[in-house]
Amino acid sequence: MNTLVLKLKQELDEQGNLEEFTNDVNEITDSDTLEHLDADGLPATGTHVSEGMLLVAKIGATKAYSKARLPNVLERATLAEQEVVRRIRALIYDRSLYVPQGVAGVVKSAYFEQEGDRRVAVVHLELD
Repeated sequence: MNTLVLKLKQELDEQGNLEEFTNDVNEITDSDTLEHLDADGLPATGTHVSEGMLLVAKIGATKAYSKARLPNVLERATLAEQEVVRRIRALIYDRSLYVPQGVAGVVKSAYFEQEGDRRVAVVHLELD
């Protein structure tokens, strides 16, 4: 049984704040499926993953970010979806971990370790 351990460390975003592990990335990433992620952006144990699939979701704020600049409810209702996504992506960036090229397997465990004031996402895969 071959296993692979992948890690993703929390870093500072462009505003100097810690990046956020989250599953709320549907407008930030091009990934179609997010159901396998928990609220902290970690994959569920038993999930089969393959090349290019979102494995750990993490976002950061750009220098231009402020809550006031995010599209409001009226803008979300009236603007084209692509414009809403464009505006959000100008404020929040994707720092997620994706399954590497040529890799496929099953998530055996996913958890966080603490390194000082930062969290590190750790995912153990049993390779196909």
